[in-house]
Amino acid sequence: MKIAFRKISSQRSPFEVDYEGVKFCGDFKRDRDLITISSHIKGSVTLPCDRCGDEFTLEIDENVGLKVNEGYYEGEDLDILESHDHHVDFDAIAQSEIEAIKAEYHYCDACNDTKGEQEDGST
Repeated sequence: MKIAFRKISSQRSPFEVDYEGVKFCGDFKRDRDLITISSHIKGSVTLPCDRCGDEFTLEIDENVGLKVNEGYYEGEDLDILESHDHHVDFDAIAQSEIEAIKAEYHYCDACNDTKGEQEDGST
């Protein structure tokens, strides 16, 4: 779902995007030159455990706040997404946020239990 910057008002508008079975939804509005997105990501993805390699299901349930600028952003805030095609692309934002979560280290339940034992000094 793409929305042109010029069509976004200062009134909150809802959105919902589904990416690989994970729901990215919330609302967006214009705040001066930036578009503010208040959203929630919820769903599950299958990942390999970063310790043992076995696949497991990761439950995602996170709030995400984002700001999008039309073109290059020259301010101090480093957490601004830049859009160079005059649109806010919610599909691309959803994909990027979910892929960032997947890129973190994740351990299956069995390895999480083993990790806790090793940190305690027990076997």
